[in-house]
Amino acid sequence: MRRVNSACVAAFLAWLCVPICAVAQVNAIVSGTASDATGALIPGVEITATNVNTGIVTTVITNETGSYSMPSLQPGSYRLSATLSGFQTATYNNVQLSQGQEVRLNFTLTVGAVTQAVEVVVDADTVLATTSVSVGNALPEVQVRTLPLATRNVLDLVKTAAGAVDNNFAGARVSQLNTTLDGLVVSDGRYLDWNGAYSATFASPDLVEEVQVMVNTVDAAVGRGSGQVRMQTRSGTNEFHGALFYTNNNSALNANNWFQNLVGSQKSYRNRNQFGGRLGGPIKRNRAFFFILYDGQRYLEKQDVVSTVLTAPARQGIFRYLTENAPGDSGGVTRRNGNAFSTTPSVDLTGRLLTVSPASGAPLFLNSFNLFSDVRDPNRTRIDPVWVSPEYLKRMPLPNDYTAGDGLNTAGYRWHRTHPGSENATGSSPDTNRDTFSTRFDYQVSSRNKLSYRMSREEDWGVTGQSGLPAFPDGFFGEARRFPGTYNAAWISTVSPTVLNEFRWGLRVSNSTRWSPFEMRCCYRGKQEADIIKSSADALATFPQAQGQLFYMSPTLSLGSYAPFGTATPNQVISPLTEFTDTVSWTRGAHSFQSGFDVQLTRSDQSNGGGTYTTRPFATLGVGNVPVPGINSTNFRGLNSNDIGTAEGILANLAGTVADIRHQFFVNSPNQNTFSDYRDTFLFARDYHQNDWSVFFKDNWKVTKNFTLNLGLRYDKYGTPYDASGLGVRPKGGQSALFGISGKDFSALWQPGAAGGSLTLIEFAGKHSPNPNVQIYNDDWKDIGPSLGFSWSLPWFKRATVLRGGYGITYTGGVTYLQYSSNIASAPGTALAQLFTPATYLDIAAVTAPGAKFVPLDTGGARPLDPVSLTNRTAPINGYADDRRIPYVQGFNLSIQRELARSLTLDISYVGSKGTRLWSPIELNEPNIFENGILDAFNVTRAGGNAPLFDRILNGLNVTGVGVVNGTSLTGSQALRRFTTTNQWLANGEVANLANWLNNTSALTGQNGGLLRNGNLPENFIVVNPQFGTVRLHGNNDNSIYHSLTTQLTKRLSHGVSSESVTPGRRI
Repeated sequence: MRRVNSACVAAFLAWLCVPICAVAQVNAIVSGTASDATGALIPGVEITATNVNTGIVTTVITNETGSYSMPSLQPGSYRLSATLSGFQTATYNNVQLSQGQEVRLNFTLTVGAVTQAVEVVVDADTVLATTSVSVGNALPEVQVRTLPLATRNVLDLVKTAAGAVDNNFAGARVSQLNTTLDGLVVSDGRYLDWNGAYSATFASPDLVEEVQVMVNTVDAAVGRGSGQVRMQTRSGTNEFHGALFYTNNNSALNANNWFQNLVGSQKSYRNRNQFGGRLGGPIKRNRAFFFILYDGQRYLEKQDVVSTVLTAPARQGIFRYLTENAPGDSGGVTRRNGNAFSTTPSVDLTGRLLTVSPASGAPLFLNSFNLFSDVRDPNRTRIDPVWVSPEYLKRMPLPNDYTAGDGLNTAGYRWHRTHPGSENATGSSPDTNRDTFSTRFDYQVSSRNKLSYRMSREEDWGVTGQSGLPAFPDGFFGEARRFPGTYNAAWISTVSPTVLNEFRWGLRVSNSTRWSPFEMRCCYRGKQEADIIKSSADALATFPQAQGQLFYMSPTLSLGSYAPFGTATPNQVISPLTEFTDTVSWTRGAHSFQSGFDVQLTRSDQSNGGGTYTTRPFATLGVGNVPVPGINSTNFRGLNSNDIGTAEGILANLAGTVADIRHQFFVNSPNQNTFSDYRDTFLFARDYHQNDWSVFFKDNWKVTKNFTLNLGLRYDKYGTPYDASGLGVRPKGGQSALFGISGKDFSALWQPGAAGGSLTLIEFAGKHSPNPNVQIYNDDWKDIGPSLGFSWSLPWFKRATVLRGGYGITYTGGVTYLQYSSNIASAPGTALAQLFTPATYLDIAAVTAPGAKFVPLDTGGARPLDPVSLTNRTAPINGYADDRRIPYVQGFNLSIQRELARSLTLDISYVGSKGTRLWSPIELNEPNIFENGILDAFNVTRAGGNAPLFDRILNGLNVTGVGVVNGTSLTGSQALRRFTTTNQWLANGEVANLANWLNNTSALTGQNGGLLRNGNLPENFIVVNPQFGTVRLHGNNDNSIYHSLTTQLTKRLSHGVSSESVTPGRRI
């Protein structure tokens, strides 16, 4: 016992003094004992492991307890031998080692000459010899290479693992999944909550030699996720091997779908071409090796698109409608316009006008009027000559599909839009164009030192809805490009016969840029805002300018755009992760110790990644606040009320009526006293950082020949995010500030008129800010995770049978920078989203006239960090709980593995997990309908009665289309039952909608929240913090429980491996 205690103390001291790491074990560990025929353990036995492919030999000597350990063998095929003078040599052939696998191989030596060899063939893939207790699968090279993959992405194989359902492992969240390549984290740090099993660079089956999937992790050396996907790359060998490949997936061989056949559309077209080659071999036999790979893809898609366009008469200002039995002027019955698929169609599938109603058989008559000469709107007298006529209508094709729009005035234009590569919002699309270059070098410097280096660089490009997809053939595309890369190096050193050190460095880069059609290639790799390509210059030339800047317009009625500009662009993200790890392994007696630390420095430098408005002026065409007079059934008899809005919208679009203008102001420095806008720069920049580290200690204890105990302890420290420019923000005072004027804590909820608080203010927080000692949320220093597992080879069975079990706690605080961007970047006071809705008539010609000053919009005197007014009531605010903790998952499993026949094994496993204090927000501004009497008043009003509360709120106000509420001849309840905005809420029982409307509408008073003030009610009568529309507190509000029974039958065949798994489970 004294010896064991001394070993533990020494190991602990080594952990403190030696640079060591907590990164997931990359190489395999082989350990065991050497004994004679009587079972007596033998010290001094030479154990030799020879890599079959590279010829590299690793040799250790059994210690005084007869135990040995090889803590860092590169995954691959090995031959292990035990040699001692006076005994026969014992050999294990075909030892297949996976990354991170812990295998126990015991040698039994018999007396005899050394030249007499005993060959022992181990079980297939050393499955039964594994002593680690994490539940999962290892997919070796033969499966990676031969299993069918539609997109050749190795990560698609993850879904074949028992216990994996899409990107959920053993019931855990997507964000609790960690993906590594040669030990380096390659998960995307910006989109972790969405991408799941993900590699920054393409995981080609010609690059990846093995994929290991752990759905339930019980290992102190493995962190950052309760689920793990670990990939190992190929390396060169003593022989030259290479391959060239080409695959083609062409939809020309596929059938058209039913709906496209119905409307006579051509078949959508997809053509995926994948090609490349690899070569690996020796630089110097048994010492130095290389591997290189090029993997490319070209993807072309012709997407079936139906865009809404104006019909030929409508674009001339002629509005058409049908009536039944007679023309409208002769008393015809009103009838709603409809496309060929509607319940009241006006046309057939070819666009021909119907003359008989399909439903009633009544004759149909065509009616029309001129939106300009017949309506005589004094403001809208012509088709806009600035943009609508010369550019928009010129590029809009005539309809060819009458299953969209109303059939007579708006219809569809169906076409095949060519996508030269298709990207998505999170960079995980398999359909981009791609060039990937990878290389790896391994060098056995000496018997005690080994170096390796691997690099993958990639460029992806394609089109995406975020950057802009034109609705018409004569339009302009945006583009998305990614420039990811992964790099890592390792130095493995044998310090002594019992001590091995493994140092690793890694860099993962996830860079991406999305351009709208107007700024292609600008602001990238040193280029300036004016550095754009010709297609962008051409797109800009089709739009007018206001104050020397692009003035962009979007039509209403769902009409298509030829140069869409829907999000703030250019959107650029640079998200690197730098990792330093070092691990030490030490064998002492029957113990194999490991301990270490892992440092990860992460960052996400973004531009235009926050906010809902573009940084440049964006106008919406439409009726706006100046109604169109005269379009009604009195002036145009038989006109259906449902078609009036369409007629007004077409007139407003043709006339170029500006309904609103919006754009975002922002700050790019904490020292700004005024907001920046697009005249300074259209790049709204943030640079988020988070630094994490962890340490661990574990012991693989060979208690007996057949029983191994795994003990471990891990400590994780996940950092608190900050902005390197000092632009991190939080509510001033932290969590308590989110309750605003109502109070400081949760007791303020559900208390109409509560006092004790103050207006919510915003302050800069974090490193490099004016308040460097104030954090966005407090540090969590308490994340200690134990792990305990055992592996017992049951001796009572003729065939090998192993019982394993384990319990461990894993902390899952991996960063998702998009969440930080959404919650922090556009905090009130650091960004200002302005919306201008003209009170008087405004059109394109007026905005773009020389000397006009409608843009940039007026900030209204707002300055950075000014408090949001109680008359705002629409701005969102997010804050973090002061005591926000790192979530953790408890994983537990029990499994039995049985060899049914040679090369045939059965696994039956119970897998459970419990997620605790999981991250999720709660909404503080839920409308109160109980304590303030709104629900009672709502029920009274709905039942036909009169509620005094609504009289008080609406007293003296002129309700549009209803009249002035006076409490006698017109009560508040009567007005709400008649008012078009509120009557449907009453009819449907939607009391929360009515409460929200009463709280924040500007209707009837011209001021948000004006209805409450009109009734002399408190500002916080309905919500706890009336400054804002939504108030979200992000904390630890969720938990989860998962139980499952997993069975897996594995048969190793001479030409591959087949397996089948069933996972019945329950998740709460």
